Amino acid sequence: MTPTPTIAADTLWLDKNEGPPLRPELMRRLLQLDGESLRRYPSRTALQSALARRFCVDADRVLVTAGGDDAFLRWSRAVLPPGQGVLLHEPTFGLIRTTAEAAGARVEGVTWLEGPFPKAAFAERMFPENGVAAPFALLVRPNNPTGRCVEERTLRELLDRAGRQLVGVDLAYGEYADPGAQEFALELAARDNTLLFGTFSKAYGLAGLRVGYAVGPREVIAAMEAAAGPYPVAGVALELAEAALALGPDRAHIDCVAVERDQLAALLESYGARCLASSANFVLTRPPVDALALARALRSEGVAVRSFAGDQLLAPWLRITCPGDRQRLERLGRALGAALAEVAR
Repeated sequence: MTPTPTIAADTLWLDKNEGPPLRPELMRRLLQLDGESLRRYPSRTALQSALARRFCVDADRVLVTAGGDDAFLRWSRAVLPPGQGVLLHEPTFGLIRTTAEAAGARVEGVTWLEGPFPKAAFAERMFPENGVAAPFALLVRPNNPTGRCVEERTLRELLDRAGRQLVGVDLAYGEYADPGAQEFALELAARDNTLLFGTFSKAYGLAGLRVGYAVGPREVIAAMEAAAGPYPVAGVALELAEAALALGPDRAHIDCVAVERDQLAALLESYGARCLASSANFVLTRPPVDALALARALRSEGVAVRSFAGDQLLAPWLRITCPGDRQRLERLGRALGAALAEVAR
């Protein structure tokens, strides 16, 4: 029996793209909560109304969920009839394919690892000819695990051409994209053929609370509401998410990540690795040594990164979350040097 590896208490977790540490304002809000948040069944009304104001839509076009995972689960149950086609660019967030296939959908993928978004190939599948039913297209912007962004103009063109055909857009990492990302999100929310997915797990730094949301046409949101239980998110989590939304995403953290992306890519490239230009809070890199061996060596140095063993397309790559802190970035740099030397030995 293989022994379970020991996990050091000071492990630097750079494998799940978590956001910044809890801000002092939110810690104070947590300490101010009274017992009613624990005694009573939770209500999502206040947070859904706050999100509706943020996206400039009616409150019945917003659904708060138990993280983005719950939003995708509800989507698969409510929107996808058995046999429905679903179109993705791949690689992308793996849960999307998993939930769609569990609902009986037929998932098609258009490969997009490097370079600009393959608009022509995607559009060919998204708008089939000869009477074939159109698939439900879902795009992740910025994409996970590559960090690549579908160009705004390209996405507008696809949505315009889609007409009344519903299109999904996952904005989990949207706050890390360019400074105009918020305005573009409002533009997307105003469309009646777009279903947005979002989360408080990344730039808001609340992954442990499991709070996500969807914004879309009211009939779609109503169907997603009915697709699972009425109390998916704990009251304490709802109150802290509402306070976080009022503060806005952590701009200091986002600005730090924008600098770190370049610094981390430059460091990796100095060791002979390839890196994809990223608009998220991580860098996807192809190291000059075996990726899985490097991930194991980094773990022995107390640093956890995301590897993709068994994935035909991603097996040679690693995804590394930007630490969001200068001292942690320096620690990552030292660990990379030591781990690369160990693997190359």
